[in-house]
Amino acid sequence: VLHKPLTMSSRFYGGGEREALLRLEKGLQQMIINDFCEPHLTASSLMPSEIHLSPYLRLGCLSPRLFYQRITQEYIKAKTSN
Repeated sequence: VLHKPLTMSSRFYGGGEREALLRLEKGLQQMIINDFCEPHLTASSLMPSEIHLSPYLRLGCLSPRLFYQRITQEYIKAKTSN
């Protein structure tokens, strides 16, 4: 059995729709905590984060429509509850 060497991208990005949806939910929780504002830039923010979604959007693991709908739902819920 041949094993592919572990590359930088495979260490940070697990594949598939399930992983994309988990990262989406983590990202939404972070957005709610930050009140939908950009988090401050730090040295650790230069590394790929656990909520980075662009590879999943690009490769079709995460639907842009679902992404938009979930963000919109959470934004409306957060702003109307205040």
